[in-house]
Amino acid sequence: MVVNKIRFWVLAHKTLLVWGVICVSLIILVAFGLLLLHPGSRIPKGIKQQVSFTILYPIDRAISLDNWKYLSSQHGLSFIAHDDNFSVTFTEQAVPLAFQNDMAAYNRFIGGLRPSANFKTSLGTVSLVTFVTAHDFQVAGQAGILNADGTLLLAHPDRTLSDDEWRSVFDALGND
Repeated sequence: MVVNKIRFWVLAHKTLLVWGVICVSLIILVAFGLLLLHPGSRIPKGIKQQVSFTILYPIDRAISLDNWKYLSSQHGLSFIAHDDNFSVTFTEQAVPLAFQNDMAAYNRFIGGLRPSANFKTSLGTVSLVTFVTAHDFQVAGQAGILNADGTLLLAHPDRTLSDDEWRSVFDALGND
């Protein structure tokens, strides 16, 4: 008697059951596909938990990232990005309080470094500077400086970069 009622109910609701199974199957497939297509953050979990500022990094997965270090005593983060032609060491920290709400102070700081070039990116203005050693004033290399999303970022390449290469370094940056 109970079996007959169940059989009658299934026959009466057969179309609804088929559509329900199809919908549930599609939801499972979409959820599984999203997990595969969005593999997660490239920032090591231990680093991400320690940092209180926005981490900017190359979002292109063709650029390899390694050597992540967070110096808690200095509240600074560094890591290295490797492209086919060059490597860039990124050093980041929270924007100092003096520059957080005073762009004029930040601009005076950047002006004091005598940038060789400035260019705009989607994250803000990048200033290219050349550092020298303190004792003999020998050129120590180029750096790109960006103040974006509460983060002060310095990018130090392993060789001299062209203007187009500098743009590509900073155009590749994003965050989680």
